[in-house]
Amino acid sequence: SGPITEAPEPQPVPNPEPAPQPEPDRQPEKPQPDPNPIHEPEPPVTAEPPVIPDPTVTPDEPETPVEPVIEAPQPDPSSQPEDPQTEAPQPADPQPENPHPVDPLPEEPQTEEPQPEVPEVKPTHTAEILMILPEGKTHIAYVPIELYLIDPDLNTDPNVIETAEVLLFSYDYFESVITMTEVGPDSDHFQAFITPVFEPGEDPFEFRVCELYTIGAYIDYYDPVNAEGETNYLRSMAFDIQPFEY
Repeated sequence: SGPITEAPEPQPVPNPEPAPQPEPDRQPEKPQPDPNPIHEPEPPVTAEPPVIPDPTVTPDEPETPVEPVIEAPQPDPSSQPEDPQTEAPQPADPQPENPHPVDPLPEEPQTEEPQPEVPEVKPTHTAEILMILPEGKTHIAYVPIELYLIDPDLNTDPNVIETAEVLLFSYDYFESVITMTEVGPDSDHFQAFITPVFEPGEDPFEFRVCELYTIGAYIDYYDPVNAEGETNYLRSMAFDIQPFEY
């Protein structure tokens, strides 16, 4: 007989399980707390101190990208909000500042005024001469005599009326100073109580004897600067006046 072949047993076909359909109305169940929750010991919460940027840490922080965000608000308060703050104290400042400018103002003109008055006219002359009335020449009191200066002009500035001093002396040794004044700013003619003197020349002076016993006069004046520019040299002249004898 031939080989016996066993027919394969029919295997049961698995029934397809219906796919679970999602329930639209059903909401997911929320986990309900246990009725008897077990509290585990929580670790002690340590409050971390706020991170304060130390001056030493600031140079290290610019490397992090977080710093540029912090730097941006810093310039804003420094520029805008500080302006009204600085402007607020200003109204208080002008009050103390007012007395300060008031004090120097009156003092400055006072110091400036005496300064121009201090400089005096310096003598600018380079000659000296002594002249005496010739012997035998007499003069009657109250009669003017004329004196002509032969050497340089006494009129050193044609734009200013100049003066010269005359020293008078008498028998009783009484001395008095008389000032003779130039007739005009551009004139060589000077006038005083007692004046002129002898030989004809330049720059006539007119003197008038005011005292009966005046016997002499001494004139000090300054000569112009010489060619070398020398200055401050006194030029003088003296003469005798003999009063009329009764």
